Amino acid sequence: MGTTVFRLPLDVFVGTKLFVIGDAKLTRAILTDKGTTKPMNMYENFNNMANGAISLFASNGSYWHARRKAIAPAFSSQHVQRMNAIAIANCDEWLETKLKPLAKEGKSFDAEREMIDLMLSTISESAFQYKMSPTEMDAFKEDLATVANYNLLKTSLGRWRMAISWLLTDRQAYGKAATRIQALCYKLIAIYKQLENPTKEPLSNSLCATRHTTMMQNELLTQMDSHGHTACCCDHIGMGTDGPCSTPTASGRLRRSIQQDDLQPPPPHQLESVHQTIRESMRLHPVVAVSARSTGKDFITKQGKLIPAGSLAVMSYFVVMRDQSIFAEEADEFKPARWENPTKDMTCAFMPFGAGQQNCVGQKLASVELHCILPRIISQFELIVDDPGRPKYVLVVSPANCLLKAKLVAHP
Repeated sequence: MGTTVFRLPLDVFVGTKLFVIGDAKLTRAILTDKGTTKPMNMYENFNNMANGAISLFASNGSYWHARRKAIAPAFSSQHVQRMNAIAIANCDEWLETKLKPLAKEGKSFDAEREMIDLMLSTISESAFQYKMSPTEMDAFKEDLATVANYNLLKTSLGRWRMAISWLLTDRQAYGKAATRIQALCYKLIAIYKQLENPTKEPLSNSLCATRHTTMMQNELLTQMDSHGHTACCCDHIGMGTDGPCSTPTASGRLRRSIQQDDLQPPPPHQLESVHQTIRESMRLHPVVAVSARSTGKDFITKQGKLIPAGSLAVMSYFVVMRDQSIFAEEADEFKPARWENPTKDMTCAFMPFGAGQQNCVGQKLASVELHCILPRIISQFELIVDDPGRPKYVLVVSPANCLLKAKLVAHP
């Protein structure tokens, strides 16, 4: 059907016609079509992550609209600014108490671990006015990985696993991990309720008002996932073989632009150099690798082929945002300057948070945090890739075991 749209003959397994799509305009058309929905046979395992409560990620129609409307106030401009202020304060503390000592000692650090911890600390503090301890954060990350791996990977291998799941060791481990996550949610809610002057945070108030305990857990995971997007984006910005950390010229140019302008308007987070670096990094390393939809109407490819209504469309953001017909032959190279004058096709293809009504609810928060945190790190440190690690995909794409070394740089 063309070089970026493929028809896979797997009807007997998926129950409908299956298409893999890497065309930008077609991907955006499918995602923004109001009649197109998420295929529940692929997304329903998200519901098991909160012990059966229907997730925002795995719902359509009126229920999805209600859940999206309930959590949307938590990402209003007012609360995004408040949460971002806490993220900046936590980042400054991390730079002073952890990264500077590591830089002086010449020791490397795990990029994924540090960024995830930073964001977990921010969400617990901003939503519940509680600072999670390192032990609590480690336990939560381990339990979330156990739950995600079981529900999103192993249960998809066959329905027979569900019938005998109570006999399987991994099913027992999943149950214990899910219970501990739920217990953490209860603890955060209980602490928030006991505060004398709690912040009027929409998510916290909403969770405290509901008696549906699994829904409480689900909404909390949604909020944590939004901050998780920030953490994973921070991991990918230069933390690999094709980012600013591995290209000294690019990182040096970015640092100089920040240092020269940080005492003058515009502030660093509004600099075009920062904006271009973030866009290029997110283009090369989208946090979400693929998205699937059940088409609500017929679509026609640019080769004139039909994708009939009711088909299963799996869209690859990696392919879409590395399309050489849009980003030229150097589509796989890190070149922030390409965003100085982006074409319409480039703008159309840039979908790191998805598109349409079921896009990422926390994308505004993730973007604001990225534009504030990145300049604070880059302006003070040169980050050197000690070990690029490997890509890991559980819920989101992140660089597992990526080790960086930080070197303090002089400020002009």
